[in-house]
Amino acid sequence: MAGRAFLSFVFQVIHERLSSSYFRDYFNDGLVKIFEITLDSINEVLDDAEVKQYQNLDVKNWLDDLKHEVYEVDQLLDVIAADAQPKGNIQRILSLFINRGFEARIEALIQKVEFLAEKKDRLGLQASNKDGVTPRYCQMHFGWMMIVPYMVESMRKRK
Repeated sequence: MAGRAFLSFVFQVIHERLSSSYFRDYFNDGLVKIFEITLDSINEVLDDAEVKQYQNLDVKNWLDDLKHEVYEVDQLLDVIAADAQPKGNIQRILSLFINRGFEARIEALIQKVEFLAEKKDRLGLQASNKDGVTPRYCQMHFGWMMIVPYMVESMRKRK
């Protein structure tokens, strides 16, 4: 589950950056909120995706695409962080024009991540519970726990 840990960490960093005053000046609050909700919905299914990627090439490709887009978002936020550093008056005025370009770029990236969030549902990825176990796995796990005692009892009767 190393991929999940990495992506969850990056999602957390993105959340923190977007909530800072530097980044709030670059994007409208509605756009930031939509992006945060989208990241949360994806984060919920990462455990299931990590498991299923080995059996389903579409899930593996989805994870690869997600990692790429999250990397692109992180890179853009790095550029914005550098641009947000204190500047002189002329640089501040120039930054106002550049900001519009950042918002267009982040909107394009958010659309790509939203597409991936929609695709997770078509792939049948399920949210994990608080222990990081998908409900289906949980059912199978408990099912085996119920079958094993029955098998042990059956073996005892044979002796």
